[in-house]
Amino acid sequence: MGWTAFAVLLIVVLFFYGKKKENPPAGVSTGRPEAVSEDEYDPFDGWRRSLTTLWKGSTAIEFSYDSSSSGWSHRKVELNEIAESPGGQIYLRGFCSLRNEERFFRIARIVGPIDCEGAELSGEELFQALTEKEL
Repeated sequence: MGWTAFAVLLIVVLFFYGKKKENPPAGVSTGRPEAVSEDEYDPFDGWRRSLTTLWKGSTAIEFSYDSSSSGWSHRKVELNEIAESPGGQIYLRGFCSLRNEERFFRIARIVGPIDCEGAELSGEELFQALTEKEL
């Protein structure tokens, strides 16, 4: 009797495992907006919207960065925004020439000074200089 129940359970599991994923019933949320296809859905969109902009503008900066996924690298970035997360982390957003795309950089992962128009600044000094329009 035990083996029969196990065999039936195994067949049921294999049947549902191999079954093609169907669209959820009407009214059931998938977690992404209905107007956005699965290919266009960006799971970080909610995180980006949760950020508070502290500064917006445009200036070229260079720094060394220790990424959690790819390790240490030197970055040249056209800085467009400094923002703060709800948890208090400060991020720089700009176009990264190394990755050839817009990126966010957590300021706590920047190693050493940030070069901004020839001045070597800490993250705090950079923010202060930009908000006071010294650069």
